[in-house]
Amino acid sequence: MPRPGQYGKPNWAFERGTYEITVAPRTGGSPISDAGKYITIYHRQADGTWVMARDIWNSSNQLQGLSQAHVLAAGTQGAP
Repeated sequence: MPRPGQYGKPNWAFERGTYEITVAPRTGGSPISDAGKYITIYHRQADGTWVMARDIWNSSNQLQGLSQAHVLAAGTQGAP
């Protein structure tokens, strides 16, 4: 469970880390793997239990079929 009191907020805590996962499609086919980073924010309830308030993750893998040039171009869209 998270450690409470991070950043002076006794009823809020966070967890951050990395993940690796491999799943096999139920319909068959090749397994799919991913790896990335996550942050989860927890809030302590009045009864003392912790519940997840926010959760976000980002894959470290590049999307298949997407080149680095596409990623860079997408990042500049709308830039002055």
